[in-house]
Amino acid sequence: MKNLYANFDALYVAFQGCLPRVNRERFAEVKARAGESGKPERLRIGHVTGHVKATGAQGGYAFVFDMGDLKHRLLFKDNGKPDEWNIFAQVSSESLIVNGLEGAKKELFADLHALGIKIAGHAINRLDFACDFESETFKLCPENFVAHHASTAKRHYEKTEQGELDSENLSIVGLSDVTSVTIGTMPNRQIIVYNKLKEVRKKQKFHWMEVWGVDKKHDVNIWRVEVRAGKHHLKSWNINTFADLEQCAGDMFIEAFEKIRYVETRDVSNISRAKLHELWLDVVDIITNKLWDYIAGVTRGRIREVKRHEYREMIDAQNIGLIATSIATEKTDLSGAKFKRYIIAKTTARVSMYLDREWGEFCDKIARAKDRLIFLDDLEPTEQTA
Repeated sequence: MKNLYANFDALYVAFQGCLPRVNRERFAEVKARAGESGKPERLRIGHVTGHVKATGAQGGYAFVFDMGDLKHRLLFKDNGKPDEWNIFAQVSSESLIVNGLEGAKKELFADLHALGIKIAGHAINRLDFACDFESETFKLCPENFVAHHASTAKRHYEKTEQGELDSENLSIVGLSDVTSVTIGTMPNRQIIVYNKLKEVRKKQKFHWMEVWGVDKKHDVNIWRVEVRAGKHHLKSWNINTFADLEQCAGDMFIEAFEKIRYVETRDVSNISRAKLHELWLDVVDIITNKLWDYIAGVTRGRIREVKRHEYREMIDAQNIGLIATSIATEKTDLSGAKFKRYIIAKTTARVSMYLDREWGEFCDKIARAKDRLIFLDDLEPTEQTA
């Protein structure tokens, strides 16, 4: 398989800050004009130019400001409180093609500054990475995916001349080609393998032909392997800011292709030993080399361990405070070493008495706490077919 392209493919960022009042008023005026005309209306502020839509967006965003395919789309709340999260940015794949991640980030911050926004904070909300491969022989086999048993999987079939898809029963009648497989859900982690060439032709995104270095008559299939990290998955890696992302985005994506695998065949006695498909080996190699600067050698398990340690320290501090308060209610003249032994004996006796009396309830409390503290779950997931 020949690799034609590999790069970040989407970037979503939330910002803490707000549009100045004068610019919110300008946005409101242009939005009203868009409502009257029935089409997005142009707005220019400083060097920043884009189109304001007649409607807002989900999440309480009053203004949608589209700056074009080579830029980004900005969503603003009609809110003048600078300490609130009033701004959301969606950086286009085209911007990432032209500028790379660092260049797209600089351009985004420059445009927000030009709009008079003082950024108080930011949070990465989504990050995608994509690899495109040309192959005459590759055929996508959903059965060859190996993933965690809780992972959801979706397939898309394309009708062929020899057969047709019974979509109601999700079965194939006659012959049909699988053109995409999606594993996982957003805003968690998602991996998608699909025929990118078919999508490009269907949606007429012919700039990809230029990116790949092929002409419009190109007839060899081009397959995309895309990994998406949503806000929940980013949070599990403790990735909140660009600084966090630059530390371990590579580690995060490499782990994704270790947890979700595409193998040559499932016809083996132990699926964990199934040989990885050439496609998967190539993707991991590309990510390792392409994102070398984004690899810190950390794992999510290590981050989980750090979080566990921090949480234990917090709980221990709370427990000590409660013990001190409880002992303060006791009437005793003891001091020094005798007082220390008294505290230990008294506390141990109270805990032991409670456990003897309420052991079942205590076990239930532990179970409920584990449900809340999901980072304590270190069990390796079992594997199954996607």
